[in-house]
Amino acid sequence: MRTVLDFETSRFPDAHPHRKSARAISWATLSQVSSPCFRYYTDPDFKSLLQDILNATSLLIGINLKFDIAWAKNLCCTIPMGIRVWDCQLAEYVLSGQTKSFASMDELCDRYGIEGKRGGLEEYWNAGIETADIPLPVLEEYNIGDVRRTLQIYEHQLKDERMTEPLKKLILLQGLDLLVLEEMERNGIVYDKQGSVERGYKVIEELEIIQNELLKIVEEQCVKLTS
Repeated sequence: MRTVLDFETSRFPDAHPHRKSARAISWATLSQVSSPCFRYYTDPDFKSLLQDILNATSLLIGINLKFDIAWAKNLCCTIPMGIRVWDCQLAEYVLSGQTKSFASMDELCDRYGIEGKRGGLEEYWNAGIETADIPLPVLEEYNIGDVRRTLQIYEHQLKDERMTEPLKKLILLQGLDLLVLEEMERNGIVYDKQGSVERGYKVIEELEIIQNELLKIVEEQCVKLTS
């Protein structure tokens, strides 16, 4: 099953999926076998239904999809093995010959003659209103509108005159890379802070020894050791 996914999250101080204060507020999906599905964070199946949808998905579509995948995982959802990923933002980067990075939804809509969202929730956010405090009908319309537009963009990309079969394979390969990158960002890199501090002190001691040895060879005023 082909599924489009889009999350709306808390806004302040930002929506970074690895910020402890951030949270998922709603999500919407759209597939070729059903009408748009919208869930709010207070819905009892907010997490379980999304997992059911992902389990039935063979191709996951989105814009800046690493963000949405990270939020799905924050809800304890797992991404099924073998799933393919099509990020319309990454696709445009490939189709543009690697000249267009991080194309926005509105920019992609403009390219294909699709009516863009043009703000939507921005007026609330600009007024300092959190996503959870936006009227639910407004949020639902916005979230569902995003998955509808994303599906249209995907379909236009498949028919884009710049698209070739090798580029399709490359975009899907980058989708696999995206899954790996998200996993790397989630797990981070093991860093021995105490060991690093201890090594730093040892380097300082070694530098002092080297400096003293150099000063036995030349007078300090003859050479600038810090240069």
